[in-house]
Amino acid sequence: RNIVKMDPPQLDFALQRMKYYTTVFDLSFSPCGNFLAAVDNFGHISVFNLRSALARSATDKGRVPLGKMRVCECPLYTLHTGKDLLLCGGSNGITAWKWSDLVGQVKDGQGQCLWSAQLAAKNGCSSTEVNSICSFESLSAVCAGCGDGMIQIYDFATGSQKGVLVGHTDMVLSVSAVGTTHQLVSGSEDGTVRLWGQLLSVVISHTSL
Repeated sequence: RNIVKMDPPQLDFALQRMKYYTTVFDLSFSPCGNFLAAVDNFGHISVFNLRSALARSATDKGRVPLGKMRVCECPLYTLHTGKDLLLCGGSNGITAWKWSDLVGQVKDGQGQCLWSAQLAAKNGCSSTEVNSICSFESLSAVCAGCGDGMIQIYDFATGSQKGVLVGHTDMVLSVSAVGTTHQLVSGSEDGTVRLWGQLLSVVISHTSL
């Protein structure tokens, strides 16, 4: 990879341009409710301290992120908080971060995720992007809606693959757990909404044997 060195005026221009063209794709609250994470098209996770940002005496300085960390050099599209983990999905697959460590990591600008999963695409491409994530804690399962139309299922604690749900014919843009049941609902660019009930549990149970 070629490293481009910039003098201070060039660097300042690049940072201002990045700020102007930044798109925030998703947000997620910490389990305690005191922090808010955001992901963007430059591959950053940013974390805000809500107490500082929403205080009556808050200044502009208090409303900026505590810090940001570049997870990858491609867009990050989705976030999901389950138990004590923040799950992040994008063009690089899925990464899982411990909320208890994340605040310190973004302040340092770097950190090590708990686990990561690069999702192989069904069409022969090396990988596919993750557009949406939800989790089933009782099944220890993470469901990821992907750009190749599949819903891939991973173990919540380890990131190992548990199974795949196939049915959509175009990219899956949204997945959501249905209450406290073991049902999953998904929406796709193919124009359909699908409800996965018993099949979800069967896929997870079968691949866990």
